[in-house]
Amino acid sequence: MNQNLGYRIIAVLLAIALWVFVGVGSRFEIGKRKITVPIELKRPPESLSLKTVPAYADLVLEGPVRALDRLAVDDFAVSVDLARRWQEEHASFELNVHSPPGIKLVGIEPSRVMVVLQKRKRS
Repeated sequence: MNQNLGYRIIAVLLAIALWVFVGVGSRFEIGKRKITVPIELKRPPESLSLKTVPAYADLVLEGPVRALDRLAVDDFAVSVDLARRWQEEHASFELNVHSPPGIKLVGIEPSRVMVVLQKRKRS
């Protein structure tokens, strides 16, 4: 019985090491994913009617494969902050992207959008 005890302990330790290696390794396997997200307008002026061109942005993401597989469009916020004032009928704005922790934004297309402004008709 004592002769087999050493082999048993080694076998258990090897099994635990293999389990940790496989479990942790797959958790940190890095992958890429592309997702299309609608563009939101933040703080639009009340007196103007707005239109973004385009209305959606394509995000290229990088992160743990398991986390990427669980992502949904609602996990992201792509927005244009309209707090600044402008005089033109259209203006180009940079997109702001908020993504979940652990997910890296590798690319965004387009990086800027055109916001077309139209005065609202008063009734």
